[in-house]
Amino acid sequence: MPAPSRVSTPSASSFTIQAWIPGCAGHDAVAPYEPIDLQDTRMPPKIHHVVPDAAPPPPSSLYSHAVEANGFLYVTGQLPTDPDAPDAPLVEGVEAQAGMCFENLRRILAHAGYALSDAMFVRIYLSDFERDFAAFNGVYVRHFPQDQPLPSRTTVGVSALGRKALVEIDMVCFKAND
Repeated sequence: MPAPSRVSTPSASSFTIQAWIPGCAGHDAVAPYEPIDLQDTRMPPKIHHVVPDAAPPPPSSLYSHAVEANGFLYVTGQLPTDPDAPDAPLVEGVEAQAGMCFENLRRILAHAGYALSDAMFVRIYLSDFERDFAAFNGVYVRHFPQDQPLPSRTTVGVSALGRKALVEIDMVCFKAND
């Protein structure tokens, strides 16, 4: 049986990806795909976004709000920190905290030229999963209505979040380069 996938390197500047899909008609042999030039300078650089009107990273945390490359935007996890008063105590309750997380995400996305509709993947961290999952979903559907294409999603329960938050959200967005 052939290996499920192979990568061959015919030269230092390109490689050929070959794939074999078991059980699929026409995939009895390994088929080559378009070679990729690793020296292609047309690839845009990555852009690190630090957003002045979003909640700033705490001094102990070293990160950009988002990093963009090749149409993808990787947004750092956002706590429910008020972007207009970052030193204020966190708002109470998972619904209010989720709303604040989405406000920070909205500001970061707008700064980078993206929108929530560009989201491909959303990851939610809840510090009390059993108690807060349903309430969080009530906020989530206001930002990702079920009658529209939804991003993929993972929701995990964690033992603690920064600033003793109830929720944190990160995401990956994509839009085709013009």
